[in-house]
Amino acid sequence: MPARRPRGSHEGADEAQGESVELLGLPDLVQSKKTQRDKDWPMLARLLETDYLTHRENTTESQILLWLNELRSPQFLVEAAGLFAEEAERSAADRPLLRDAISGDEEALRRGLLLEELAERDADRGYWAPLRAELERCEGPNVAVKLNLLSRALLLASSFLRPQRTTARRRS
Repeated sequence: MPARRPRGSHEGADEAQGESVELLGLPDLVQSKKTQRDKDWPMLARLLETDYLTHRENTTESQILLWLNELRSPQFLVEAAGLFAEEAERSAADRPLLRDAISGDEEALRRGLLLEELAERDADRGYWAPLRAELERCEGPNVAVKLNLLSRALLLASSFLRPQRTTARRRS
């Protein structure tokens, strides 16, 4: 039975020395890093900033929309809203804090970005709450075995329900 392909875009998936290398595209990686964990948010910001700084002078429509919808830095959001004014105006309907970016109000952007992050963290907590509750229901003499099996099941389930959390993986 062939291995299941990870969920998400596979731009750049290629054959390397006869082995399949599966990649997770930046938009899917961004979504997968929107968790309740503190360490994910600075990484998410750095990923987006690096992509923006690398490609802002020679870009595609999909990159522009990704940056306008996902950048976490007030400074870069203001800059992107200026460089891509038409797209920013259109995207403001989906991400209202872009209005603050368009007007150059970095302080309002900081507040808006914090509220966005808190909402994403809360959504992630809600996503995992029923799964954690199932773990807590494990009782009896085989608790360690049950927890181990349930942990493995949760990892497997999360790989189907959410994009993979790695950027590249080799299958052997």
